[in-house]
Amino acid sequence: MTSTNAEGYYEISVPVAGSEISFKLIGYESVKLHAENPELNVVLKTVYAELSEVTVNTGYQTLPKERATGSFVVLDKALFNRQVSTNILDRINGIAPGIQFNGWSQITPIALSPSSKNTGINIRGISTFNASTEPLIVLDNFPYEGEISNINPNDVENITILKDAAAASIWGARAANGVIVITTKKGKQNQKMQVEFNSNVTTINKPDLYYYRSEESQTLTLQ
Repeated sequence: MTSTNAEGYYEISVPVAGSEISFKLIGYESVKLHAENPELNVVLKTVYAELSEVTVNTGYQTLPKERATGSFVVLDKALFNRQVSTNILDRINGIAPGIQFNGWSQITPIALSPSSKNTGINIRGISTFNASTEPLIVLDNFPYEGEISNINPNDVENITILKDAAAASIWGARAANGVIVITTKKGKQNQKMQVEFNSNVTTINKPDLYYYRSEESQTLTLQ
């Protein structure tokens, strides 16, 4: 083992003619040559490594993380698929800071409007007592009025959660409770066909068909 001097010259003793010599330097490609000649001139090539850029999708445009303002959380595909579940909210739970999960989800029977649904989550606390506390859900740059549990989590590419008032400049008053921007997988130009397979198995206890409940729970009101 040896190193070069300031001018790039080196000298190394080879025990056997034809031995393999490895040339390494941080930031350059490694080269292996056989010591067949008494003089070896080696030129290493520079390695160009590109860092993956983190982008923020506001539902209106995609910006680099350095240019995005406000408080946000970006969940890429690797982080989103860390938990296995058939529900998007179950996969977000525990990995997205600033989101409170109440542990229940239902639709209030008072009205069938989108404001009546309740996913059981709050972004950065409760912002109101009487009005709806539901965050705005944006699916592929369009507001999504359905249930978030109906979206297939296996189709999700990444999720961006906007958590402060900066989102109001894009989505107005509907962003008061936060915005969940969901981007699904799409084909790209000159991209080869890719096939992914996911399987979810749910195990439950075998139901007891002969289970008899108490009389108090079987009380019915007839009209």
